[in-house]
Amino acid sequence: ESITVLSPFTDATLLDLFLHSGHILDFDQVMQTEELMEWYDQVWAASQWDMPEENMQQRMELTKFLVNIDCGDEMCQEGRYSKFTYTVAVAMLEKFTGKSFDVLLNDYVFGPLNAPDCGLGPNTLDQSLPPLQPWSHFSGPWGVYDIPVLPGNQSNMPSSMTPDDGIHCSMESWKNILSAHLIKNETFLTEKSWSILQDPGVNLYDAFDYAPGFIVDTSNPFVTVLQHPGG
Repeated sequence: ESITVLSPFTDATLLDLFLHSGHILDFDQVMQTEELMEWYDQVWAASQWDMPEENMQQRMELTKFLVNIDCGDEMCQEGRYSKFTYTVAVAMLEKFTGKSFDVLLNDYVFGPLNAPDCGLGPNTLDQSLPPLQPWSHFSGPWGVYDIPVLPGNQSNMPSSMTPDDGIHCSMESWKNILSAHLIKNETFLTEKSWSILQDPGVNLYDAFDYAPGFIVDTSNPFVTVLQHPGG
């Protein structure tokens, strides 16, 4: 099955997408037209956690939509942070490999790094009380309210968008993943691959250096800090 791709998306590489340089829209642009808002409502409504293959198909449909938007430079800017761009990148990987994001993560990341407690979606779908795992919460202005969200298909970001915002792990599993980053474990990745993951690849908004998944802070002359604010 072939995929039609319009300009300016035709020249975007996988690395461009991971560096937010593939012209993919963000929420601000989605909220500018009724058509885009209705499309995003449909993405939320379709969210489900039972069938990875269904999410794989939803990611492909999401990608087809986003790379066929007729948009100018103001709408589809290069170097704008996007909460859809990793999802588009993973849809490319799924198309190439024929494997779902779930399988790719388990085979190439969670398994080799001994992170068995990692998964996709909410921490739990169990609605029993007391909670078996922390629930998602809505926070009101200034954190005055802290409202729990009943676990379910819409208690996280949409299931098709897990590459952008949908991975959970136990602290033990996170420790093993972070340890690999700290020592740059070359039984897992080559020195060149670690460099691609951790060294700045682009400067976003003329404000900060960015590597795939990390803001790279070199303000301290003695140590480089890889961090990411928010979720």
